[in-house]
Order: sequence, then structure tokens, then C-alpha cells
Amino acid sequence: MRGWSRLGIVLSVIWALSAFFYVRSRDIEQAGKFSSFVYSTCSEAKSAAKNYDFRECSERASKSYLDYDPGPGNAAIAALLPIPFMWLGMWLVVAVTRWVVRGFKKA
Repeated sequence: MRGWSRLGIVLSVIWALSAFFYVRSRDIEQAGKFSSFVYSTCSEAKSAAKNYDFRECSERASKSYLDYDPGPGNAAIAALLPIPFMWLGMWLVVAVTRWVVRGFKKA
């Protein structure tokens, strides 16, 4: 295996890991924000009604978190799907470059 291929594999692994953790942490953060919004809306409504039993709000917030969080599958797709396209793009760049260089050598 040549050096450029090895570099491509290393960069692909780095991409997959970093993209997975980035997307997953972003999904968790967004689900947390949505859950917090649901809880604050519910608790404000209950406080306005002079009802200070917030268990229902906690349950709603927990359910909304689970409903809003897409799970690790979303992050896996975002991390792995671009890799074949990146390899194809690099292969096309190398093929076109070699084709152009061969054209100059013939002239």
C-alpha cells in the first residue's frame, strides 16, 4: 500500500471519529435544549395556575428529550456517508491530473 493510500485511510478514520462525536454531541445538546424548553414552559404554566407539582413537567421533559434525540444512528450516517464520496473525489482528481500530465508528455 502506497503512502497516499495510507494517508487517506488515516484521514478517513479521523474524519469518521471526529464527525461522529461532533454530530452526536450536537444532537444531545439540541435535545437537551428542547427538553429544557418543554420543562420551563410547563413549569411556568403550572406556577401561573398555583400548582407546584412539577412531576408532570419532568415527565414531559424526559419524553420530549427521548423523542427529539435521533440517537447514534444519525451521527453514524453523518460520519460515514461522506467518506466514499471523498475517496471518489480524490480518485477523480488523481485520474484527471494523470491524464493532463500524459497529454503534456506526448507534446
